[in-house]
Parts: sequence; structure tokens; C-alpha cells
Amino acid sequence: MSTRWFASRPVAVAPERLLAVSWDRPGRSFFDAPGGVTVAGLGEADVVATDGPRRIEDLGTAADALLESLLNIDARAAGDRPVLVGGFAFSGEGRPSGPWAGWQPARLVLPEVALVQRGEGRTLFAVAPRGMAKEAAASWLDRRLDAAVEGLAHAGTHHGEHA
Repeated sequence: MSTRWFASRPVAVAPERLLAVSWDRPGRSFFDAPGGVTVAGLGEADVVATDGPRRIEDLGTAADALLESLLNIDARAAGDRPVLVGGFAFSGEGRPSGPWAGWQPARLVLPEVALVQRGEGRTLFAVAPRGMAKEAAASWLDRRLDAAVEGLAHAGTHHGEHA
């Protein structure tokens, strides 16, 4: 898998706020683990999906490879990395039915823009398109993060929170 560039910025707003940002492409995601990580995402920079009896193991392998391909555009930056959100069918057959019909048996999304909260820290991430050279990616990521920060500043407040 070829290198993908990402960038991040600390922010002071709750992840849920990102879901109110205007977005012109498909893909919104949200995950909240009580006492753990919270992720709100816009768009789909990449998707890993599998099916079959080994779908969970295969999904883990594909997710690891995708995450390993991500490099921070700022080589001096350390710490958090983008995360994937999604899920998988619990059925041994891996064939969703009922309200889940039409969903893939195992699917994880790497959001194009994500606001991730771990503990008290909140970080906004953006992932550049596949195949973009470092200089072009740096410019693209700056613009994408600027637009997300601007969108967060103008998004409707959530539970009385202010930007």
C-alpha cells in the first residue's frame, strides 16, 4: 500500500460538533465508546471491507495495513493518528439481514476529516487523497483543515457548547 499523508490540529470543541459542519460529499460517521475514544467523521478517504467466515481477522489485517500507510505531513509531530470507524456482522455467515440488509458484512471507513477525542484531548485530522505528492498533500491538507476549523466555528452549537 502506498504512503498516504495526513495532518492534525488540536481543537477545543466536542466531536459531535463536526457532524453539523456543511459537507458536500457522502459519508458521515460517529462512534462513542464510554470512557474511551469518540470519533466524528466526514467523508471517506478510504474504505476497507471484507466478507466470509474470516471477515473480522481479514478486516483487522486490512485496517492495520491502511493505518501503517499513513504518514504525518509534519515529520516533527508525534502522537495521535487517524482512526477507522465501522463495524461488522455478528452472524457466523456474515450476511446482514433485516434492518442491516444491504450493509457490507465487515466495513471500516477512514474519514477524510475526523474530530477525535481521547481523554481530554481533541484532535482534528485530515487525510489527503491517495497518490498525492508531499508538497501537494501539504497544501491540500492545510486547506481542508482550515475549512473544517471554519466550519466548526460556524456550526450550530451542541448542548449549549460554544466554539
